Amino acid sequence: MNELQLPGNHENETQSGPKKLSTGTESERLKTLRTELRKDPLFQEAVKAYQTLAEKRCDMEMVKEYVGSAAEYEGGNLGHLVTFGLPRGQEIARRLRVVNRQITKLAKRVAEIREVAGFTTHMVEADAYSVPEELENIASKLSRVCTEGFGEWFPQREAVLDLLELVQRTTGRPHYAEVSALINAELVWQAAVYGGELPDPQFDPDSLKMLFKRHKQRETARLRKQSETRYGVREPDV
Repeated sequence: MNELQLPGNHENETQSGPKKLSTGTESERLKTLRTELRKDPLFQEAVKAYQTLAEKRCDMEMVKEYVGSAAEYEGGNLGHLVTFGLPRGQEIARRLRVVNRQITKLAKRVAEIREVAGFTTHMVEADAYSVPEELENIASKLSRVCTEGFGEWFPQREAVLDLLELVQRTTGRPHYAEVSALINAELVWQAAVYGGELPDPQFDPDSLKMLFKRHKQRETARLRKQSETRYGVREPDV
Protein backbone atom coordinates (compact mmCIF):
# COMPACT_ATOMS: atom_id res chain seq x y z
CA MET A 1 0.00 0.00 0.00
CA ASN A 2 1.23 3.48 -0.77
CA GLU A 3 0.31 5.02 2.59
CA LEU A 4 -0.37 3.09 5.78
CA GLN A 5 -1.78 0.12 3.91
CA LEU A 6 -4.90 -0.05 6.02
CA PRO A 7 -8.40 -0.56 4.65
CA GLY A 8 -10.66 2.34 3.96
CA ASN A 9 -10.10 5.97 3.13
CA HIS A 10 -10.35 7.68 6.50
CA GLU A 11 -9.37 11.08 5.16
CA ASN A 12 -12.50 11.18 3.05
CA GLU A 13 -14.55 9.54 5.78
CA THR A 14 -13.94 12.38 8.20
CA GLN A 15 -15.17 14.88 5.65
CA SER A 16 -18.65 13.41 5.16
CA GLY A 17 -19.12 10.63 7.75
CA PRO A 18 -20.64 10.98 11.19
CA LYS A 19 -17.29 10.61 12.98
CA LYS A 20 -15.28 13.80 13.59
CA LEU A 21 -11.70 14.60 14.56
CA SER A 22 -11.18 17.53 16.91
CA THR A 23 -7.48 18.52 16.79
CA GLY A 24 -5.52 20.07 13.92
CA THR A 25 -6.42 19.72 10.31
CA GLU A 26 -7.67 16.32 9.28
CA SER A 27 -4.91 15.64 6.74
CA GLU A 28 -2.08 16.78 9.05
CA ARG A 29 -3.32 14.72 11.97
CA LEU A 30 -3.76 11.59 9.83
CA LYS A 31 -0.36 12.06 8.23
CA THR A 32 1.35 12.32 11.63
CA LEU A 33 -0.60 9.36 12.99
CA ARG A 34 0.20 7.28 9.93
CA THR A 35 3.91 8.02 10.28
CA GLU A 36 3.90 7.01 13.94
CA LEU A 37 1.97 3.80 13.39
CA ARG A 38 4.21 2.68 10.55
CA LYS A 39 6.88 2.00 13.18
CA ASP A 40 4.64 -0.45 15.03
CA PRO A 41 5.35 -4.16 14.24
CA LEU A 42 1.60 -4.75 14.03
CA PHE A 43 1.31 -2.36 11.10
CA GLN A 44 4.46 -3.64 9.47
CA GLU A 45 2.87 -7.09 9.49
CA ALA A 46 -0.32 -5.59 8.03
CA VAL A 47 1.65 -4.01 5.18
CA LYS A 48 3.27 -7.34 4.35
CA ALA A 49 -0.11 -9.09 4.58
CA TYR A 50 -1.68 -6.57 2.21
CA GLN A 51 1.16 -6.97 -0.28
CA THR A 52 0.92 -10.77 -0.09
CA LEU A 53 -2.79 -10.81 -0.88
CA ALA A 54 -2.37 -8.18 -3.60
CA GLU A 55 0.37 -10.23 -5.27
CA LYS A 56 -1.99 -13.21 -5.29
CA ARG A 57 -4.53 -11.10 -7.19
CA CYS A 58 -7.13 -10.73 -4.44
CA ASP A 59 -9.72 -8.03 -5.02
CA MET A 60 -8.15 -5.57 -2.60
CA GLU A 61 -11.10 -3.18 -2.68
CA MET A 62 -13.29 -6.00 -1.39
CA VAL A 63 -10.61 -7.00 1.10
CA LYS A 64 -10.55 -3.45 2.49
CA GLU A 65 -14.34 -3.35 2.65
CA TYR A 66 -14.58 -6.61 4.61
CA VAL A 67 -11.74 -5.65 6.96
CA GLY A 68 -13.35 -2.28 7.60
CA SER A 69 -16.70 -3.94 8.38
CA ALA A 70 -15.05 -6.40 10.78
CA ALA A 71 -13.36 -3.53 12.63
CA GLU A 72 -16.44 -1.32 12.62
CA TYR A 73 -18.41 -3.83 14.70
CA GLU A 74 -15.60 -4.53 17.21
CA GLY A 75 -17.84 -3.31 20.02
CA GLY A 76 -20.05 -6.37 19.69
CA ASN A 77 -22.55 -7.91 17.33
CA LEU A 78 -26.25 -7.22 17.32
CA GLY A 79 -27.19 -10.88 17.40
CA HIS A 80 -30.81 -11.46 18.36
CA LEU A 81 -31.49 -7.76 18.94
CA VAL A 82 -32.34 -7.23 15.27
CA THR A 83 -35.12 -9.82 15.32
CA PHE A 84 -37.48 -7.32 17.00
CA GLY A 85 -39.47 -9.88 18.97
CA LEU A 86 -39.38 -12.71 16.46
CA PRO A 87 -38.81 -16.18 17.95
CA ARG A 88 -35.27 -17.47 17.94
CA GLY A 89 -34.13 -20.46 15.97
CA GLN A 90 -34.30 -22.68 19.06
CA GLU A 91 -37.95 -21.73 19.62
CA ILE A 92 -38.83 -22.43 16.00
CA ALA A 93 -37.08 -25.80 16.25
CA ARG A 94 -39.07 -26.63 19.40
CA ARG A 95 -42.35 -25.75 17.66
CA LEU A 96 -41.43 -27.90 14.68
CA ARG A 97 -40.70 -30.85 16.95
CA VAL A 98 -44.12 -30.48 18.56
CA VAL A 99 -45.85 -30.36 15.17
CA ASN A 100 -43.76 -33.30 13.99
CA ARG A 101 -44.90 -35.44 16.92
CA GLN A 102 -48.52 -34.47 16.33
CA ILE A 103 -48.34 -35.38 12.64
CA THR A 104 -46.66 -38.71 13.45
CA LYS A 105 -49.42 -39.55 15.94
CA LEU A 106 -52.05 -38.53 13.38
CA ALA A 107 -50.47 -40.78 10.76
CA LYS A 108 -50.59 -43.70 13.19
CA ARG A 109 -54.27 -43.08 13.99
CA VAL A 110 -55.23 -42.88 10.32
CA ALA A 111 -53.32 -46.10 9.67
CA GLU A 112 -55.29 -47.82 12.46
CA ILE A 113 -58.57 -46.65 10.89
CA ARG A 114 -57.42 -47.91 7.50
CA GLU A 115 -56.85 -51.36 8.98
CA VAL A 116 -60.40 -51.68 10.29
CA ALA A 117 -61.90 -54.75 8.66
CA GLY A 118 -63.88 -53.84 5.55
CA PHE A 119 -62.96 -50.13 5.61
CA THR A 120 -59.97 -50.29 3.28
CA THR A 121 -62.22 -50.05 0.20
CA HIS A 122 -63.67 -46.77 1.44
CA MET A 123 -60.17 -45.36 1.87
CA VAL A 124 -59.23 -46.40 -1.66
CA GLU A 125 -62.38 -44.90 -3.16
CA ALA A 126 -61.63 -41.59 -1.47
CA ASP A 127 -58.05 -41.71 -2.73
CA ALA A 128 -57.00 -41.61 0.93
CA TYR A 129 -55.35 -45.01 1.29
CA SER A 130 -51.82 -43.56 1.34
CA VAL A 131 -52.60 -40.71 3.76
CA PRO A 132 -50.66 -42.31 6.65
CA GLU A 133 -47.53 -42.58 4.50
CA GLU A 134 -48.02 -39.06 3.19
CA LEU A 135 -48.26 -37.72 6.73
CA GLU A 136 -45.12 -39.60 7.73
CA ASN A 137 -43.35 -38.09 4.73
CA ILE A 138 -44.42 -34.60 5.82
CA ALA A 139 -43.14 -35.27 9.33
CA SER A 140 -39.84 -36.49 7.90
CA LYS A 141 -39.44 -33.31 5.85
CA LEU A 142 -40.18 -31.10 8.85
CA SER A 143 -37.57 -32.95 10.89
CA ARG A 144 -34.93 -31.91 8.36
CA VAL A 145 -35.69 -28.19 8.50
CA CYS A 146 -32.57 -26.32 9.66
CA THR A 147 -33.29 -23.42 12.04
CA GLU A 148 -29.69 -22.63 12.93
CA GLY A 149 -28.91 -18.96 12.50
CA PHE A 150 -32.55 -17.89 12.10
CA GLY A 151 -33.22 -14.51 13.69
CA GLU A 152 -29.54 -13.80 14.21
CA TRP A 153 -27.28 -11.20 12.66
CA PHE A 154 -23.60 -11.06 13.49
CA PRO A 155 -22.11 -8.52 11.06
CA GLN A 156 -18.55 -8.78 12.35
CA ARG A 157 -18.51 -12.55 12.03
CA GLU A 158 -20.14 -12.40 8.60
CA ALA A 159 -17.57 -9.85 7.39
CA VAL A 160 -14.69 -12.02 8.62
CA LEU A 161 -16.17 -15.13 6.97
CA ASP A 162 -16.78 -13.26 3.72
CA LEU A 163 -13.16 -12.11 3.76
CA LEU A 164 -11.84 -15.62 4.37
CA GLU A 165 -14.09 -16.98 1.62
CA LEU A 166 -12.81 -14.34 -0.81
CA VAL A 167 -9.17 -15.03 0.00
CA GLN A 168 -9.59 -18.80 -0.21
CA ARG A 169 -11.53 -18.58 -3.47
CA THR A 170 -8.84 -16.38 -5.04
CA THR A 171 -5.65 -17.89 -3.67
CA GLY A 172 -6.64 -21.46 -2.82
CA ARG A 173 -6.27 -21.04 0.96
CA PRO A 174 -7.64 -18.64 3.60
CA HIS A 175 -4.30 -17.04 4.65
CA TYR A 176 -5.31 -16.80 8.30
CA ALA A 177 -2.13 -15.00 9.38
CA GLU A 178 -2.52 -12.27 6.77
CA VAL A 179 -6.23 -11.77 7.47
CA SER A 180 -5.51 -11.61 11.20
CA ALA A 181 -2.83 -8.97 10.71
CA LEU A 182 -5.09 -6.78 8.57
CA ILE A 183 -8.08 -6.87 10.94
CA ASN A 184 -6.03 -6.25 14.08
CA ALA A 185 -4.21 -3.33 12.46
CA GLU A 186 -7.49 -1.82 11.29
CA LEU A 187 -8.94 -2.08 14.80
CA VAL A 188 -5.98 -0.15 16.20
CA TRP A 189 -6.02 2.34 13.32
CA GLN A 190 -9.70 3.21 13.82
CA ALA A 191 -9.22 3.55 17.58
CA ALA A 192 -6.24 5.84 17.06
CA VAL A 193 -7.97 7.96 14.43
CA TYR A 194 -11.12 8.51 16.45
CA GLY A 195 -9.50 8.87 19.86
CA GLY A 196 -10.58 5.53 21.29
CA GLU A 197 -8.66 3.23 23.58
CA LEU A 198 -6.20 1.13 21.62
CA PRO A 199 -7.44 -2.48 21.71
CA ASP A 200 -5.38 -5.61 22.15
CA PRO A 201 -5.23 -7.92 19.11
CA GLN A 202 -8.60 -9.68 18.95
CA PHE A 203 -8.07 -12.02 16.03
CA ASP A 204 -5.32 -14.61 15.87
CA PRO A 205 -4.81 -17.16 13.08
CA ASP A 206 -5.95 -20.09 15.23
CA SER A 207 -9.25 -18.44 16.18
CA LEU A 208 -9.90 -17.53 12.55
CA LYS A 209 -9.15 -21.10 11.53
CA MET A 210 -11.63 -22.47 14.07
CA LEU A 211 -14.28 -19.92 13.03
CA PHE A 212 -13.88 -20.81 9.37
CA LYS A 213 -13.88 -24.55 10.08
CA ARG A 214 -17.15 -24.32 12.01
CA HIS A 215 -18.64 -22.19 9.25
CA LYS A 216 -17.73 -24.82 6.66
CA GLN A 217 -19.21 -27.58 8.82
CA ARG A 218 -22.47 -25.67 9.22
CA GLU A 219 -22.63 -25.00 5.49
CA THR A 220 -22.04 -28.68 4.71
CA ALA A 221 -24.78 -29.73 7.12
CA ARG A 222 -27.17 -27.12 5.71
CA LEU A 223 -26.58 -28.22 2.12
CA ARG A 224 -26.99 -31.87 3.10
CA LYS A 225 -30.33 -31.12 4.73
CA GLN A 226 -31.44 -29.17 1.69
CA SER A 227 -30.52 -32.10 -0.53
CA GLU A 228 -32.38 -34.55 1.70
CA THR A 229 -35.45 -32.34 1.71
CA ARG A 230 -35.42 -31.90 -2.05
CA TYR A 231 -34.60 -35.44 -3.11
CA GLY A 232 -35.50 -37.48 -0.02
CA VAL A 233 -33.25 -39.77 1.99
CA ARG A 234 -31.42 -42.16 -0.27
CA GLU A 235 -31.64 -45.77 0.78
CA PRO A 236 -28.30 -47.57 1.09
CA ASP A 237 -27.38 -49.93 -1.71
CA VAL A 238 -27.88 -53.59 -0.87
